[in-house]
Amino acid sequence: ARARVVTKGRLIPSMDELWQLIVAGKIDPRREVVLHDPADAQVIATLPSGVGDGESAGDARIVVDRSTEVVVEATAPHGGLLLLADTFYPGWEATVDGRPATILRANVAHRAVELPPGTHRVVFAFRSRSAIVGLTLTGFGILALLISASVTLRRPRDRPQSSLPC
Repeated sequence: ARARVVTKGRLIPSMDELWQLIVAGKIDPRREVVLHDPADAQVIATLPSGVGDGESAGDARIVVDRSTEVVVEATAPHGGLLLLADTFYPGWEATVDGRPATILRANVAHRAVELPPGTHRVVFAFRSRSAIVGLTLTGFGILALLISASVTLRRPRDRPQSSLPC
């Protein structure tokens, strides 16, 4: 599934180590997530520990799927991570129940957010900082052009003197 709730995770900063575990079949991507940033060790430490292998970690369903927005309704009885198998890329922001959430880089190229126990609405929205800066600069450019045109149009024009006698 493209969106799923998981309660197991590992911190594997080395791609070589990750590759060895994948080849050896020691990672179950359906049930666990791999995080890569050493700063995410605390996230792994807070994942629920009492979820058995036969027990469901939760449920996730994509309800909105647009190029710049993905909304997921997720139920995580014990808490955990919502894993979205979409590309991790700067500019994406997330909220869980309307509150800002940190997007974690998971499984090399995917996105994940922490979920407390319960039912949640998770919104991933793309807000490219470079696009915002570009639109802002364009707006200032248009404003400057309008001011310049207004000043030019208000300036009295020199009228050519007629050479005809009155």
